[in-house]
Amino acid sequence: MIAIIGAGISGLTLAYQLEKAGKSYQIFEASESPGGNIKTRIKDGFILDSGPNTLLADDQILQFLGEIGLSDEIIFPDPKSKNRFIFRDGKFHALGANPLSLLFTSLISWKSKGVIFSEWSKRSKGIENESFAEFVKRRFNQEILDWLATPIEYGIHAADPEKLLVEAAFPSLIKLEREFGSVLKGLVKSKGAGRAKSVNFKAGMQTLTDTLSSKISCLKLSYSVKKVVASTNEWKIQFENSDQKDVYAEEVVFCIPTVRAAKILSFSVELASQLSKIRYNPMAMIHRSFSESESPFHFNGFGGLLPPKAGLISVGSIWSSSVFSNRAPKGKRLIAQFAGGGLRPGFANLTQEEIENSLEEESAKLFQLSNSEVQHTTIWPEAIPLYDLNWQLAVKEIEKNTPMGIHFLANWKGGVSVADCIRNAKALAEKFQ
Repeated sequence: MIAIIGAGISGLTLAYQLEKAGKSYQIFEASESPGGNIKTRIKDGFILDSGPNTLLADDQILQFLGEIGLSDEIIFPDPKSKNRFIFRDGKFHALGANPLSLLFTSLISWKSKGVIFSEWSKRSKGIENESFAEFVKRRFNQEILDWLATPIEYGIHAADPEKLLVEAAFPSLIKLEREFGSVLKGLVKSKGAGRAKSVNFKAGMQTLTDTLSSKISCLKLSYSVKKVVASTNEWKIQFENSDQKDVYAEEVVFCIPTVRAAKILSFSVELASQLSKIRYNPMAMIHRSFSESESPFHFNGFGGLLPPKAGLISVGSIWSSSVFSNRAPKGKRLIAQFAGGGLRPGFANLTQEEIENSLEEESAKLFQLSNSEVQHTTIWPEAIPLYDLNWQLAVKEIEKNTPMGIHFLANWKGGVSVADCIRNAKALAEKFQ
C-alpha cells in the first residue's frame, strides 16, 4: 500500500494516477478540505482564486485536463491580455509576446536593446552554481537585470536574484544557452516549441482539485499525521487524533512543505535537519475590486510587475477581470495584488491590516484609484521555496539520507508551478507501476 500525506495538487494528482493504475493507496489530508493552496472563493459575483491564478499548460497538461474531463471547463485569457507591463519612472511600460517586441518597449534604454540583440553572438560560459543575477549580467547587463529580468523572475519565484540558482529555477535558459550558444537565438530557432498557454477554469482554479478529488476513492480528510516510524518491512503512520488507527504502508509519499515533513520524520535527525534548512519566501495576495468609473487607468493587459528597484511593497498585480471577463460583475473590475518575497525582508513583520493599507495607497498612486474594496486577503508565511545554494546542498543531503520507501513530491523539488507538480506526480506514479 502507498500512503500519501497531503492532498494538494501533487498528492491529488498522484492519487488519481495510482487509482487509474489500480494501485492500493490512501491519501491523508490534515484539513477539512482537499486542494492545498488552490482555493477559489465566489463572493458577490467575483471569482477569487486565492492561490495560483492560472495554470501554464503545454500539450501534455492540456491532454491531462482532457483526460479528467475538464476540456469544456477551460478558459483562455482574453486576447487583449497578451501584453504584460513593467513599472518604471512613474508609469507602466508594455512588453509584447516575443523578443522582437523589446525593440519597441520604452522600459529599457536603446543601449540595453542593443545588448539584447548582440547576445545572439555573445560567447560566454557560466560558472558553477551561477545565480540568476550572475547569468543575466553575464549574458546581458545590469539595467536588464534590474528592470526586466528581476521583475519577471520575481513574479514567478519572488526570490532575491543574487541567491536564486539559475539552473534550478530556470533550467530552460541554461538549455538554450548550451544548445544554441545564445538565449535569444534559441528562442528564435525553436520558434516557441512547446510554448505553454495560461489557462484557468470557468469557476476558478479550484475546479482542478475538486475534479481530481471526485475521481479518487481513498481520500481521508481531517487526518493529521503525527509521525511516521519504521516497522517490520513497512512504515507505521500515526495520527494526531488518537481515535484514528495507525496505518501501515510499504511506501510513503510526502506532499507537504518541508517544515511539516521534518516534524513527522523526527526519527531521522539528519533527514529532519536537512528538510528544515529549505527556506520559503513569504507572500500575500489581496483581491481588490472597484467600479470601472473609479479609475482612468486602462487595464488592457495581463497585469503589471513592479521591480524591487521601484521601492514599492507590491510585487505586482494580475488584472483578473481583464484576463478572464467572468471574474467580476458587469461594471466592476477585479485585480489581484501580490506583496512580499525575498527582497522585501520587512514584509514578514507586517500585519494583514498594514499590508492592505499599504497596497491601497499604492493602488491610488499606480492606477489613480480613488475608491476600492478588499474582497479577500491571503497570507502565506511560507509561499514559494527558495531554490538557492542552501536548497541545493540540503536536497543532496536529503537524497542521501532518505530511507527506502520514503518519497518527497512537492513544489520544493522539481519546480514550483502547478504544471510542474502535475508532471512530477505522473512521473512518480509510473515508478510505482
